[in-house]
Amino acid sequence: MLNDLQLEILCVSQFTLNASLKGNKLDFHLSMNPSEAAQFYSIFVDKLRQNYRKDLLK
Repeated sequence: MLNDLQLEILCVSQFTLNASLKGNKLDFHLSMNPSEAAQFYSIFVDKLRQNYRKDLLK
């Protein structure tokens, strides 16, 4: 569907989406460590570049 509509995609690395609430504080205990997360994000963006128009990726 995205390919048909030719929409722009904005990719933002946002680790806070994986937080859970522990009392009244956010807990990131189950999040990936920073080096693994950076590698995962890089692979994700590379896959997008391979399968979508590069000029539409931001």
